[in-house]
Amino acid sequence: MNGIRVAIVTDFPHDPGDPCGGVQSVSVHLVQGLCNLNGLDLHVVTEDVECSKPEETAWGKVQIHRLPRRGKATFTNAIGPGRRQMIRYLKELAPDVIHAHDVYGLMVNTSCFYHSRSDIQRYSGFRRSVSPITILVVETDRVNWLG
Repeated sequence: MNGIRVAIVTDFPHDPGDPCGGVQSVSVHLVQGLCNLNGLDLHVVTEDVECSKPEETAWGKVQIHRLPRRGKATFTNAIGPGRRQMIRYLKELAPDVIHAHDVYGLMVNTSCFYHSRSDIQRYSGFRRSVSPITILVVETDRVNWLG
């Protein structure tokens, strides 16, 4: 699909009809809402303790990418092996926009993702909760409707 490639990096359920917890629920609703917009090539990238290698499946117009969960502790994984794996995978996926929820926001940052690029804009912070939200706009000339 042509269009703006968006990577939603978050905890995402195996069955989107039965999310477990707030982050998964918000992620499902966000992806469903984005599916209604034209011109987006949507990808969800998540980790999964049941995966031994990266897996890709389709959910409607969305590609779901499941990566093996490398670390046992959530925070340690997010700043260590999970982060390194996520950065490698996202570089290969080459999204124009990255939206990250919860600890996945720790895995994605401009200091190590596309570190040689000067055209990245980063929006991050806490929105009415303790969960960080990070949005990276990589190809700013293609994503003029965000600002």
